[in-house]
Amino acid sequence: MHAAESSACAPTDPETSLRTLTVSLLGAAAVAASLVLLRQQKEQETRPQTRIVPPGETLPASISLDRLRARGF
Repeated sequence: MHAAESSACAPTDPETSLRTLTVSLLGAAAVAASLVLLRQQKEQETRPQTRIVPPGETLPASISLDRLRARGF
């Protein structure tokens, strides 16, 4: 019975070992891809947002409600 237990634990069939290698590589690739995506997402959150200043203007295009009220709108 001891020989049957050792053969069940260690894959001797080349097809089984290839499948195990493929699944392991896919798992490692999935972990690496998720880490890259998390890093990019964190980078985008911490990067300051640049605001577009229209030609001839000194301030960005969005106007606050207080500025609109001050201008009489």
